[in-house]
Amino acid sequence: MRPDDESVINVPPPDFGGFRSELNQSCNIDEECAYVKFAKCINSKCNCMERYVASTTGSRCLPIAEEYRSQCVDNSQCMETLGHGSECLNGYCDCREIYQFRKKINKCVMDICKASYSIIVKLIFGISFKILKVGIPLLYFYAKT
Repeated sequence: MRPDDESVINVPPPDFGGFRSELNQSCNIDEECAYVKFAKCINSKCNCMERYVASTTGSRCLPIAEEYRSQCVDNSQCMETLGHGSECLNGYCDCREIYQFRKKINKCVMDICKASYSIIVKLIFGISFKILKVGIPLLYFYAKT
């Protein structure tokens, strides 16, 4: 999904008698939530419709990313399906630095080796860097020197 895709643009609807609720605001009818595209009144609050999730800022409803490498514009789209170990990176859902994708469960899960390696490097050298670009063989190199 591109940022200019019409599904992420909030266009003000016609005036509904002065009502103009935003996400998580009180409402009585769906029309009060129409200011936010793909929102409706659920349990007296404006919430995103099914298959949509609130953006991280809470200002709009975005389609939930269905799978790994789905197009996205906001982290919330990825986290809804892939879990908190995911993020929207360069327009696609990916796993965060010390996480890896597990297809069987469709989630980004913590990679214990990468997480441990990150902690060791920070403790010994006081530095932090992109683990995925450095890799585990470097740990062997540092351990031997």
